[in-house]
Amino acid sequence: MTATCRSISPSKRGLFCILLNGLLLGGCASGSQQGEALHTLSAQTGVRLENYGEHPPQGVADTLRILQEKPLTAEAAVQLAVLNSPRFQSLLQELGIARADRRQGRLLPNPTLDLAIRREGSGEQDYEYALMEDLKGVLLYPLQRGLANAQYTQARAHLAGDLLAGIEEVKMHYFTLQGLLQTRSLMQSILQTTEAGATLAARQRQAGNINALEETMHQAALQETRLGVDQLEAEIQVTRHTLGQLLGLSGDDWQIAEGLPPLPGADPSLPEVEQTALSQRPDLEAARQAVQIAGQSLRLARFSILPSLRAGVNVKREEERRTLGPALELEIPLFDQGQATRPRARAQQARSRLQVRALEEETRAQVRAHFTRMSLARRTTQHYRDTLIPLRAQAVEEAQKHYNYMLLGVYQLLQVRHEEVAARKQYFSALADYWIARAQLERAVGGPLSPGEERPPVEEQEPPPPAPLHPHHH
Repeated sequence: MTATCRSISPSKRGLFCILLNGLLLGGCASGSQQGEALHTLSAQTGVRLENYGEHPPQGVADTLRILQEKPLTAEAAVQLAVLNSPRFQSLLQELGIARADRRQGRLLPNPTLDLAIRREGSGEQDYEYALMEDLKGVLLYPLQRGLANAQYTQARAHLAGDLLAGIEEVKMHYFTLQGLLQTRSLMQSILQTTEAGATLAARQRQAGNINALEETMHQAALQETRLGVDQLEAEIQVTRHTLGQLLGLSGDDWQIAEGLPPLPGADPSLPEVEQTALSQRPDLEAARQAVQIAGQSLRLARFSILPSLRAGVNVKREEERRTLGPALELEIPLFDQGQATRPRARAQQARSRLQVRALEEETRAQVRAHFTRMSLARRTTQHYRDTLIPLRAQAVEEAQKHYNYMLLGVYQLLQVRHEEVAARKQYFSALADYWIARAQLERAVGGPLSPGEERPPVEEQEPPPPAPLHPHHH
């Protein structure tokens, strides 16, 4: 409740001091909690976060320089993106907006000052001041404060979800580029094999050992392979440009680590992943906060039937006479008695609860879908690594022996080698699919996957490079 003042004379300065103190107390807020909020978001996303606005401080600049001094791993690429990219920094500005909104919601309503000055014909002036405070706003302040806190927590959860979406995008493009770069070396090997076959076919055609149809087929295969290599190079460039933009890098003086990381020893189980998702996923946290917000709004709506009440002090001076007394302003709830406010709040609360249930089911479905894709990519990678590639390598070895004994032609030998390299290409494609699916699963879970129980890898983590061929002419 506030007081009301009627004069600006020295005798009224005490009332103005009361008003000034009230304004200052209402404007005070607790110290900055940005560091604590960033720490919470860092724990959710698994990366260090810094909210610096447009220009990075020296510590962040040093970190960015160190990260770019050597080829980027997936973790380093994500860290570089969140510290360097304007997109991530703009997202972190939402934290300051949410904190300001919470601070605004936790302030008491301002008192109002009414001033009237009347001048009579004789030159004398009459003053009237009234300082009023909304008692209903003061009464509902604890509920309003709780609502502001819940809205801040919800906004922070939404921010965590946006950050995880950006991190997922960085990882997907990173592993895509890594897989394409590893495929490029294999495509060059396929191109060399195809060129060798086409060159040999041209020589044999000149010698009259094969007909025009056979030579044409080898030349067509060569042109198709060259076209595939050219398309792959273009895809590498596009993916690299996109990843560079996500990292906040404009130049080309950066590199990523060579070779996709091998499969981890184990993945967490599906029940473990589902439970983690239901407990930590940011959009679920935001939806649950929406239920809390709706509950706070419903409690506030129950007081909507109460009329607005403003009370204070009125001071009036006429001629040499001054009067002081209480002042009261009461809203008459003749038309608006909160008939629509309470039903609306109840409907919002019911909707929020149903949205939580729907999002929980959606979360389970997304986790299962991404987990299935990740598990399939793991099995496919292991199958190529442990079964198909060794068989193809053995086939090349046996074909080389048959060729050396003149039991197999050079074209058959080149074809066997081509199939081995194609199997390795599929292996790297499946390995890239695994890491992309894992990044998508981390987004669906709401953070980095908890490490599963480590098991020793099966034989080799990566198949050996293909052995050289010796297709000499018999």
